[in-house]
Amino acid sequence: MRKRAGRLLPALLLTGLSLFYLFRPTGEHAPLMNAVSPSAEWVSFHESPGKRYDELLALPWVEHLLEMTDTKADSGTRFWIRELFPKEVLLAREGGMGVDYTPGWVLVSRISGRQTRLRLMLDFFGLDGYERVGKHNGNILWTRFEEGETPMTVTLANGKLIFVVHEDPQAIRDVLERLEGRRHRFLQFRSLPEALLPGPEPSDRGFWLGNMDWPEMFGVVTDFSDAVTPTLRALGPGVDKLTDTADEDANRFAARLGGPSTLAMLRLPFIQERGKGSTHFLLIGGRFRSPLAIVNLPTAVLIEPSETEIQAREIAGEWISSFAQRTGVNWSSVDTRDGRVFLPEDRMVRRFMDSAHRPFAGWREGKMLLSSSESTLGRLEARLGEPAADFELRDVPWLDGETFLWASGAGMAEDLGGLGSVLGLLRWQGVDATGVRRLLEGLSRFELWGRKFGEEAVFQLRFDSQE
Repeated sequence: MRKRAGRLLPALLLTGLSLFYLFRPTGEHAPLMNAVSPSAEWVSFHESPGKRYDELLALPWVEHLLEMTDTKADSGTRFWIRELFPKEVLLAREGGMGVDYTPGWVLVSRISGRQTRLRLMLDFFGLDGYERVGKHNGNILWTRFEEGETPMTVTLANGKLIFVVHEDPQAIRDVLERLEGRRHRFLQFRSLPEALLPGPEPSDRGFWLGNMDWPEMFGVVTDFSDAVTPTLRALGPGVDKLTDTADEDANRFAARLGGPSTLAMLRLPFIQERGKGSTHFLLIGGRFRSPLAIVNLPTAVLIEPSETEIQAREIAGEWISSFAQRTGVNWSSVDTRDGRVFLPEDRMVRRFMDSAHRPFAGWREGKMLLSSSESTLGRLEARLGEPAADFELRDVPWLDGETFLWASGAGMAEDLGGLGSVLGLLRWQGVDATGVRRLLEGLSRFELWGRKFGEEAVFQLRFDSQE
């Protein structure tokens, strides 16, 4: 018996040590914020998303989203979500990473004792669709390269699963060096503005920390557990920049111009350097759609207070220049008796645009009107003189001063419904016309609202649960 026990002891010891190293809580107590740099622009925390995954998928509005996008949540996906995101998860937007110090996204999931098991799986079986791009202190770096997509790199370290989305796959080393204490960490120099969280700390909360374009901070909490009305609430100086108290005259003018044909409205505080008031962006459909090639699309209209017609044309030029910088499509302008016409310099873009439906800026009642279609804007302005412009205000849901964002999924689906048919007719390569039609049909059951309540901005996605 003693000899047999002596032979079993090394085997039992080896088995025990193996189990200990496989399931030990590696890095359990190290804060996830150690992975974040002082230049972070956004930080959010998500409590045990793997455990909440099935509950989220069972919500009616999520089920509908999955159906309209033809997305399947199979058992394998459910397993890996639970396995990879069992505890706290951090998501951060870094202001600069990698060799060129450009923005990137970082996701860190606390996996603790699962690390060794996952490491063994990676070492023996690899990661499907990912390539090995090096090692960092024994941690293998895996990157997924897809044409037209930003590379995503993943590794395991200190009881954490780390994803980095950045044009430089080696940018993940910045995160690893911070976890090791060899780079500056966020909490060494800054603190999170916890006071900006609107209400008790929920399972999902985040902070916009500011950058050069938007330096004002705000806190965000979300409640996606509601069956038909998922909600996001925001509080802080950055919210004041996004929203304002509506100027009654400007709000009424925008509502009269667009009327019930408006598909979406966004109201922004007026740019302070130019004066006071509100800037309205409208997307108008129905009988006020504009042709682009062989498809009628909603007409975009921007309304901003302007003291003179000269100033209105200058403001419109600034908006077009900003649009050109973001899209790479350059525009030249021509002044006419009625306003300023903008012509695309790209010949291919010109072929798609009817000569009567080019961007146009005019001035009316002390307001700059910039539209994607000169002809359609003329018809909208003519409507302002009709009794319907005032009578149909009763059918404008966003007329109150608290609503700064509204979009009708039903209106979008109806106005863009012909797009799926055109795509199917043309049979463009790579375009799933059936998928486009299914997406638009599903969109009809949603409505988006953004309203200001005191100091808080509340965003709601309202779902029509009735078939």
